Amino acid sequence: MKIVSSRLKRSFYSFKTLFLIRCWFVGYYRYLELLLWRIFGRVSSPPLLYKKFVIENYAKIYCTKVLVETGTYYGDMVEALRNKFEKIYSVELDSDLYSKARWRFSTDPRTHLVKGDSGGLLSDVVSELEEPCIFWLDAHYSGGVTTRGATDSPIMKELEQISKSNFKNVVLIDDARHFGIFPSYPSVDDLKNFASEYVKFSKFFVKDDIIRILP
Repeated sequence: MKIVSSRLKRSFYSFKTLFLIRCWFVGYYRYLELLLWRIFGRVSSPPLLYKKFVIENYAKIYCTKVLVETGTYYGDMVEALRNKFEKIYSVELDSDLYSKARWRFSTDPRTHLVKGDSGGLLSDVVSELEEPCIFWLDAHYSGGVTTRGATDSPIMKELEQISKSNFKNVVLIDDARHFGIFPSYPSVDDLKNFASEYVKFSKFFVKDDIIRILP
């Protein structure tokens, strides 16, 4: 029994070490990624740091202190922005990714992680909101370590649940290039028509692979 316990302990610490190395490497690589993206004319999807700047900019414009993210993944966006918001909610479907993110932010009281399908659980987060927020919608199946929910993209259900909010929120949807191309992704026009029924907005446009729905 002691041998098994010892092996489990070594395995756990090995996991933590590898995960920390991964987070450290990715953190520094992001700056090179952004530089290369700008040098080569923004020919691909924007890197995480650019998306971070976009979210920060809207937070300043609308004086928003709360961020709600769907699709935690490894928690890189939460890490990039957790000092910029008073409170961050992030929803993750995959059990392993959720566990890693929960351990990564276990000492940060500003970060609130939710385990489950954002297509069904986002309403729980919305019901807790006491002020306007920014929604960063990035939950989708993309192979690899990600888990597939009822559909590849829960975007329609997410927007339905966001509509229950009592506040005028900023809604940003990542990976605009997928819409109208992959199964379970509506076209951008269909998404706009759908959103017009559920979300009150003054502007709807796409820029740098991000669909932006502004109050």
